[in-house]
Amino acid sequence: MISNWPSALAITYGQALSNSVLSGGVGIPTGNFTWTVPTNRPNGGTNSQSVTFTPSATNNYNSVTSNVSLVVNKASPVLTWTPSPATSLTYPTALSSTQLNATSSVAGTFSYNRTNGTVLKVGTNTLVSTFTPTDPTNYTDGLTITNTVVVAKGSNTITFGSISVKYVGDAAFNLTAIASSGLTVTYTSSNTNVATVLGSLVTIVGQGSTTITANQAGDSNWSVATSVTQALTVQASSTPGLQLVDSIEPGPAGLSAIDFADKIAFDSGTLVTQQRPATLSGYPLTDGGRIHIFTSSNAVLGSGPWSFRQTLTQPDSNYDTPSFGWALGVRDNAIFAGSAHTFRAGAHDGTGYIFKRSNSSANFSLLETWAEIPSQWAGYFTTISSMRHRLIIVSQGVNSQYNSYGGAYFYSITEAGVRTKIHSLMESSFDKGCISMAIASNTAAIFMGSQSTNHQIRIFGVSRNAQGIPTAITTNQLLNPVLGDNSRAGRESMDITEDLLAVGRPDSSTNGLTNSGAVDVYRKGTNGLFSRTATIYPPVAVGSGKFGSTLALVNTTLVVGSPGVVKDATNAAGALYIYAISTNGAASLVSTNRIAVNATYSNEIYGSSIFRESDRIAVGTSGGID
Repeated sequence: MISNWPSALAITYGQALSNSVLSGGVGIPTGNFTWTVPTNRPNGGTNSQSVTFTPSATNNYNSVTSNVSLVVNKASPVLTWTPSPATSLTYPTALSSTQLNATSSVAGTFSYNRTNGTVLKVGTNTLVSTFTPTDPTNYTDGLTITNTVVVAKGSNTITFGSISVKYVGDAAFNLTAIASSGLTVTYTSSNTNVATVLGSLVTIVGQGSTTITANQAGDSNWSVATSVTQALTVQASSTPGLQLVDSIEPGPAGLSAIDFADKIAFDSGTLVTQQRPATLSGYPLTDGGRIHIFTSSNAVLGSGPWSFRQTLTQPDSNYDTPSFGWALGVRDNAIFAGSAHTFRAGAHDGTGYIFKRSNSSANFSLLETWAEIPSQWAGYFTTISSMRHRLIIVSQGVNSQYNSYGGAYFYSITEAGVRTKIHSLMESSFDKGCISMAIASNTAAIFMGSQSTNHQIRIFGVSRNAQGIPTAITTNQLLNPVLGDNSRAGRESMDITEDLLAVGRPDSSTNGLTNSGAVDVYRKGTNGLFSRTATIYPPVAVGSGKFGSTLALVNTTLVVGSPGVVKDATNAAGALYIYAISTNGAASLVSTNRIAVNATYSNEIYGSSIFRESDRIAVGTSGGID
């Protein structure tokens, strides 16, 4: 008799009944409980399986069978995912079966937390796969396996086509480089004197060459692109001319003075002009002249509108002529001014002044006063001078009552207004010193004069450091100029670029007209030396208008002032004549520019002063500036 059939220990699907232990069975008489078919492998779930009781005394008792309950647990599939990490990707390559390739020991399907075709972010990404067996009765459902995949930054390349030749005066244009990443391309110009870039918009500034560099900095998913450069060449306009961009007319209200714009200088946001006082006699003078300062917030070089900001007066009072500001220059936040006839220690030695401001919205204040008085001579310091491209040239000469010496000093000036002498020149045969000068970026010229007919043009090379500060001056060439009727060639006007030199001689007589004037043009040859290629004479209508009293070279365009031209019966307003200079140095008149007939200008002299900065010029009259 069986009083208690045994219970069975659970097994896992795939195991035979023999793996299940039977326990707790009780039989009378005693015997053993075993699985009737021990090799049977039942499905998962709760099964009823046959158990046989075999008594120990088999001669006296028979075996009996009965079913007992057996729990068969689901088997866990073996999941694998190789390689690990999965095959790497480069952004923006999408996931594919190459990465989504998990396998199982049994039939079934995998699902992934990142589906086929997904573009992952750069870095290490975690992938999770969930397995669903085809036979959910016998195998565990929902098992997961993880892997990682590394995504590298995508390659980023720039496509940037060549830029066609542009001309001075051309409209601004947009650059169209494209990055393979689709990210915005940025640009820089290596020479902002030729062209500037704001965003993708290129603005032509002046003649020359510059390199436009296209950059793309990448982001979290894209690598930095290799920069691509294209050359931009800007040539002189085929139709040179002047376009009025702003006027300052009249000068600041309430000022009773003459020659409001006797001297002019400007940079991108600051314009300064010298004004002589109304009273020119008596000693000592109560007014040695003034400098008026105008400012503009316009980012375009030399363009207005200009607003009056400040007036500077001569810091010291020992002057006997109204010469404060005869020497005038402005760069960044520094102004250089010279007074030719400051009286010191019994000699008219002259004085130089530097005024500085802390930023573009502050006023200028005196930073430095200085003079150069060598022991062997004294004279008129800063009679004529120039400041451009961080270089100051100051003239010094003497009267015949002193030792016959004359010369020039060369100074560098930093943005902070710090002045350093880098070169000096004194010659016994040039008692008038340097009577005019001109400065380009890497070239400078001075016109040395004397009371005799001994005159000379000296052309210098200018060396600069990485910050653009001049460091050395070297003499490259000596020229013997053509002199006018009174040997005044170069006394009033001279300008230079890297390739052209223009020298005015307004005292030359032409076609029987006294002091009608002329301008000599010199061009640099392949040997690096300048030679005279043209002499420009004014139209007969100029009369005694002192053609060439003022001039400016704007790339290959020459602007010549003739401030004495009589415009009509009552108005001696003057005129500007515009010439195109060809590659061989020849000059051709292309236009004439005069102010309109206006009673306001009846006593004014248009073109009495001209100042150039890049492709902008300021033209002075006694009552205003264009």
